[in-house]
Amino acid sequence: MVNSCGALAIQRSLIFELLHSFAWFSRYPSTLPPTILGRSIRNSHHVRESCWFETVASQNNVTPPLADQTITIWLDGVSIQARQISGGTELSDGKPVLVFLHEGLGCIGMWKDFPDALVAATGCPALIYDRPGHGGSGPETKARDTRFFENEAYDILPALLAHCGVSNPILVGHSDGGTIALLHAGSNPVLGVITEAAHVFVEEESLDGVTAAEQAWKDHNFRKRLARYHGDGTTAMFRAWADMWSADWFRDWNIEAALPSITCPVLAIQGKDDEYGTEAQITAITQGAAGSVEHMMVPNCGHAPHIQARDIVLSRMVDFIQPLLD
Repeated sequence: MVNSCGALAIQRSLIFELLHSFAWFSRYPSTLPPTILGRSIRNSHHVRESCWFETVASQNNVTPPLADQTITIWLDGVSIQARQISGGTELSDGKPVLVFLHEGLGCIGMWKDFPDALVAATGCPALIYDRPGHGGSGPETKARDTRFFENEAYDILPALLAHCGVSNPILVGHSDGGTIALLHAGSNPVLGVITEAAHVFVEEESLDGVTAAEQAWKDHNFRKRLARYHGDGTTAMFRAWADMWSADWFRDWNIEAALPSITCPVLAIQGKDDEYGTEAQITAITQGAAGSVEHMMVPNCGHAPHIQARDIVLSRMVDFIQPLLD
């Protein structure tokens, strides 16, 4: 079981990620999803409260936003909020598109300006979306079970890409989003996959991480910060994530059998100090996928490499993506 020190470390990691995301939006509030914009930016006391995050943004190489738009897509009666970054190229013109899949407690906003930076560095347009129950999207329509990730990878993501006219995706998935990216790549044509802290099976560290997140959830300020992204759906979102990962029926969840179906190039990234998993996840991906796999263990880094080790992670992603564009 996780001890109090472990719980504090994970809480700090979660809050660190939230603070860096708020810094981006205090500088560029127009990039907030409409549902969040109306709730937090138009309320003057929230504007004043967010201003102190400017110092974090100024220290983190903030990339000015490119031409983009926030759209709402309806899939099987559920609204999906998405952000499109053109980068000078339309998503539907057949060229490679970066598709960002967020973590288990994440949403569009928690990527901060990292998608903008990757678009600027590669010239590829991007699609970032909120899964049902997250951010500005509608609520999940059914309880999660052991096929939650498969449903996201085999049903929702293909429908979303088809709706947006994306035919040559390069998937960039963080944590749970990385798991979905791997599953999707095993059953659909993609140019490549980048994962950060992806899960392919449950580890004791994963369970300890969820336990620590439950401790963080008891903190009113933490819940308040998270609610700025997920609004009235915050509690439902957190409970769906935490209850699934901590459930006895989920303990034996494992997608290693799906990895040999992945034939596209893969870049698997993980922090050496990841609070939710170990290098065993990277090893399983490297040994299991049928295509070429590059891996990167980031020193002095936890569960969010694109925030905690931004420069080296951005550079490695660009190096991986460039050959896919030839």
